[in-house]
Amino acid sequence: MARKAQILPPRNDLKRKAVNQTKGIDLTLPPEFVAKLEQVVHRSRDKFVVDITKRLTAIRKACDMVEQNGMSMTRFIAEAHAESLEIKGAGGTIGYQLISEIGHLMDVFLREKSELTRVQMQVFRLAVDAIFVVLAQKITGGGATLEQQVVDSLSVAVRKYR
Repeated sequence: MARKAQILPPRNDLKRKAVNQTKGIDLTLPPEFVAKLEQVVHRSRDKFVVDITKRLTAIRKACDMVEQNGMSMTRFIAEAHAESLEIKGAGGTIGYQLISEIGHLMDVFLREKSELTRVQMQVFRLAVDAIFVVLAQKITGGGATLEQQVVDSLSVAVRKYR
């Protein structure tokens, strides 16, 4: 028979160490450690760009196959939706916030879909192309005014043709 969970209060010496600035653990990172972390992030960014480029190229090929009746629409949507989730999740991690935003739009656009019209395919291709541009121009962060206008326009298209 399962017993009711019991919540134990923290010991006072542990509480003191966690809160006390003089006896607690120093959480500031030394500059050489910060430099190493920055190098890891930069190396990861390069791998990220290569990975996302491969994913986008695969999506483009799948779009072409669907339009030439070489792949079922259901399979395409499932694969493209899975890729959009990967793109959405990875973009912000390495500083490409625009890629995460566009990946989110792709996710919303494909969610619960079983068919795409010709116009919907074109809207989806625009999202893919937009990510290619962000990668090619190395636009990190949220981008400037023009980039935000592109994402806003894409968002309007997704809402309209979803």
